Formats: sequence, structure tokens, C-alpha cells
Amino acid sequence: MSTALPVPSRRLNAVLREEKTLGGVGDPLKLVPAVAMLGGTAIYLLAHVAFRLRNVHTLSRQRLVCALVLVALIPVALELPALATLGVLAALLSALIAFEALRFSEARERIRHQLVDEPHGD
Repeated sequence: MSTALPVPSRRLNAVLREEKTLGGVGDPLKLVPAVAMLGGTAIYLLAHVAFRLRNVHTLSRQRLVCALVLVALIPVALELPALATLGVLAALLSALIAFEALRFSEARERIRHQLVDEPHGD
């Protein structure tokens, strides 16, 4: 499975989200913009999951769950105002970031100290 495809598509996904959402913030999204917004973000998270699984052989359950929730929210996005859908997406991603920052803070700190303490090969 290639993980290179979702990386360039992030910008296209962002452009589609902004263009379609800012056009009618009070109207629900149509199917294609809803899939681009939520499905595109889910694909991006799944690419991170696949990359980590391939390289480190561990599964990022929180990103996998977040991606599945985003896909499940596509039908809801067809009923909610576009701005509310964007708010739900921002809230879910913010919650994921906060969870990972708190959950893995000790591991990040340990890795930072290991990198500082290692002698540099000059």
C-alpha cells in the first residue's frame, strides 16, 4: 500500500473544503464536498496509520478510530450546515491532537533527551 498519495492531496482537500464551505455556510454540503472534507481527512489519517504500521509495526488506534468516525459522519454532513460540519471536523481533530499530546508526552520527552544526550558524529 502506498502512503505517498494522501500527502499531496492534503492541499487539494483544503482548497475543496474552503471553497465549498465558504460558499454557503448555512447550507448543508452536497455529497462530493462532504466526502472531500470528511473522507479526505479520514484518508489522510489512515495514511498515517499505514505508514506507522509499515515502519514501526504498531497500530495508531486513536487515528484509526477518528478516521472511522469521520467516514461515519459523512451522512450527517449532508444534513448539517457546512460551517457546523467544519466545526465538527475541527473539534475531532483538535481532540485527537490533545489526546496524543497528553498520552504520548512522556515518550516524546524521553526521545528528546536521548537525542540531546547522544554524541554527534562530526
